[in-house]
Amino acid sequence: MIYISLRQAVTNIKLQNTTTLLTLRYFITGGAGFAGSNFIDLMKKDPENDIIVLDNCIHGDSDYFDKLSSDPQIELVRGDIRDQKDVERCLPGIDVVLHLAALIEVPYSVRNPIETHDVNVNGTLNILEACRKKDVSRIIYPSSNLTYGEPVYLPVDEAHPQNPVSPYAVTKCSSEKYCYAYYKTYGLKTTMLRFSNLYGPRGLGVINIFIRAALEGRPLEIQGGSQMRTFTHIYDAYQGALKCLKNFSSIGEIFNIAGPESESIEGISGIIAKEIPGVKINHVGSRVGDVTSSRYHISNEKAAKLLGYEPDYDLRKGIRQVIDFEKSL
Repeated sequence: MIYISLRQAVTNIKLQNTTTLLTLRYFITGGAGFAGSNFIDLMKKDPENDIIVLDNCIHGDSDYFDKLSSDPQIELVRGDIRDQKDVERCLPGIDVVLHLAALIEVPYSVRNPIETHDVNVNGTLNILEACRKKDVSRIIYPSSNLTYGEPVYLPVDEAHPQNPVSPYAVTKCSSEKYCYAYYKTYGLKTTMLRFSNLYGPRGLGVINIFIRAALEGRPLEIQGGSQMRTFTHIYDAYQGALKCLKNFSSIGEIFNIAGPESESIEGISGIIAKEIPGVKINHVGSRVGDVTSSRYHISNEKAAKLLGYEPDYDLRKGIRQVIDFEKSL
């Protein structure tokens, strides 16, 4: 039997009785990053939410971080997830941890594998250990579809073998295992989400790179082009995380959280070209550490069945949203 503290029981009651966004006290790591900043923007829509944000502002958007300083809902801490003191001073009174801090770019991990491991794996272990000591009720850990590597069968479900091909993907796979071990060994209520090729406002992936290039009149540089991806809008990823928090059967589980459709990199360039006239395209070689399969699709079946997850953003809707966001800057 897993021990449940009084504070955890109170958090469970809060989770069961919320009807829209969850009115809780959140700790978000990586709040200046792509996922963190979007999660914060959405969570702030509920004025009852209290949010503590930790970021070292080295790789994230420091301007966004600074803008939050005047927001009464937000408490900012400039620090490092690898520093136990930085993490522990953020945890008193926290109901939910959204551990979004990570080095997420595959090419960067290829050039800097040791740093990527240190931040992504050791940082996650530090977060888990601090949460264990401070009796935190729930932890959401965002992993990646890249932990699967090249597909062995389709669609790729949660039981698919994990054969990561980049240092980044290895760190996500390792951190997943730590999250599960802390659930089994210490009863820490972790849930792991394998997000699939995220894009959206302030994104860093290929869709965002292509859109920025097109709007600036630069050619789209396609590395390979035939490789398929199941792209996921960050707003859908957020809804997937919320559904996990509402559903206690998600504790100790792993879920794919993906968009409704898959498309090749070449196909993405074509969609963007229809939205932004005059786009030029250059083809270059495939990048190191990439999943290159031309047949690929991530299954949402488990999340749909157990959580009621259903993505709202198809590719065209999502790409138009990102274009509008970039034009507004």
